Amino acid sequence: MSQFLTPDELRVRVLADLTAAVTLRAQGASFQVWIETADGIYMLADAGGDVQRFVDPRDALSLLRGTGIEQVRVEYAAWVPEAAEAECTYDSWLQDKVETALAGLRDGSNPTFSKEEWDKIKAERMSRLAAS
Repeated sequence: MSQFLTPDELRVRVLADLTAAVTLRAQGASFQVWIETADGIYMLADAGGDVQRFVDPRDALSLLRGTGIEQVRVEYAAWVPEAAEAECTYDSWLQDKVETALAGLRDGSNPTFSKEEWDKIKAERMSRLAAS
């Protein structure tokens, strides 16, 4: 089971000298921060409990410096920086789709379907999917 620390919780552990090692570990286009302590291994997370991922390792190092961490091991064998460009391309595409859909809702240009029409469309698609 994964355990998580927020930057503030990490800062408290650093001040209390409870951190043994910190590793910046690559995974695809981003890096995650792993913290070894006497009571286990933790991943750095945001206040909402989501693992913090850093595309630019300098951002992670800057955050860690702010918590009092002075030494960091870097594992970058699994780093694929080219994947960041693909993620940015997808993000841009998705943002464009969302903006177009919202504009269509505002100006009324999006097609609208009654419940019956939508049920028919879904049934046809499910039928095609089942046939393939």
